[in-house]
Amino acid sequence: RLLHSYGADPNIWTIKLPERRRFFDDDDEEEEEDPSGLPPVPVGGPAVHPIHAASGVGFGTSRVAQQHRSVPDGWLPAMKYFVE
Repeated sequence: RLLHSYGADPNIWTIKLPERRRFFDDDDEEEEEDPSGLPPVPVGGPAVHPIHAASGVGFGTSRVAQQHRSVPDGWLPAMKYFVE
């Protein structure tokens, strides 16, 4: 609510960032095709809808040493705010 009161738009998606470079990837490997058949989202395009971002999209799939800053038990009130 604080961000919204300062003009944040709860309907703006996050931005898709470039994929990480992986130095151990084999150049001969084929890229996996998206089973949906949809075209890939370009870098700078929409990535995650705000309701998914607020609910902790990707939580638990992080790499070592990343930190998550959140309010304990704050995700459910955030979801309630988006739904209402």
